[in-house]
Amino acid sequence: MSRGVALLAISTLAWGIGCARVSDIKEPLSTDSSTVDTETAKDTSQTDPSTQDTGTQDTGTQDTVTQDTGTDTQDTDTQDTGTAPVDSLDDVRSMGTGIVIFSLTAGTLPLYVDGDYDSGGWVLIGRGREGWAWTEAGKGDPATLSVGLGTPAAFQPAYLSASIIQELIDNTGGDLYDVETRVRRAAAMDGSSYQETLWKSLANPTWTWLFDTASYNISYTVRDSVLGFGELVTMGDTRDIGSNSHARTFTWAWESHGLQTGFSYGVTVGIGNTEPTNFLWQNGTEAHSLPYSEVYLRIP
Repeated sequence: MSRGVALLAISTLAWGIGCARVSDIKEPLSTDSSTVDTETAKDTSQTDPSTQDTGTQDTGTQDTVTQDTGTDTQDTDTQDTGTAPVDSLDDVRSMGTGIVIFSLTAGTLPLYVDGDYDSGGWVLIGRGREGWAWTEAGKGDPATLSVGLGTPAAFQPAYLSASIIQELIDNTGGDLYDVETRVRRAAAMDGSSYQETLWKSLANPTWTWLFDTASYNISYTVRDSVLGFGELVTMGDTRDIGSNSHARTFTWAWESHGLQTGFSYGVTVGIGNTEPTNFLWQNGTEAHSLPYSEVYLRIP
């Protein structure tokens, strides 16, 4: 599915308040001293990530699912949901790709649904490149969350508030343990290919954007992409997880990134720059590129 077509949805909205081989270059090391079950323990006494094994986690099993190159045509139509109101993740499990109007406590909200990838049902809750800033209040205008999706117009991070996301989960009749989180990360500077990662909460029943300061344990699957083979981590955390390669995701603020946050890769992804059209961002030559990313939720 091509992400190059700009998507515009105009809707009446009432808005409430609201992670291969290690090189020798200097890079970030997580300062999180917590441990989880893994093959290699993290050394938290250092201040650079190139020597880091990023988690107390088992990375022995690979997921070899065929990669998504992100080149299909995106459906920009608003879907006809009939007369029944749509207010939960469960309501869109069988819907196609396009904009769906959700009826929530704060009012109606147009959200993009990916009905194609891995059987569909994915609701977009955030997107952007560097500068996510991790705030529960959300960022940007929810009505324009899907505008320019998969293009440089969507590089400025925007995401729904934690309360809106939790309402979508609550209305499904479950909690975060029942939900899959998908982080779709650009794998090429021109945005022509993507890497898919899947997160599943192991220790937190409610949604939070505080992936760094309030990190929680997750299982983590990286699927094959142009960057390399997939990886499975049975337990790690949202602050820093995966081997220090294309399979890594870290969300904490690193000085070499100018303290910019997002879904950073490991040391082996060292392409990109600060150009406004580059899907992979680097502050200089520090590697660990920050990719344009899209975050989705679904009920599997």
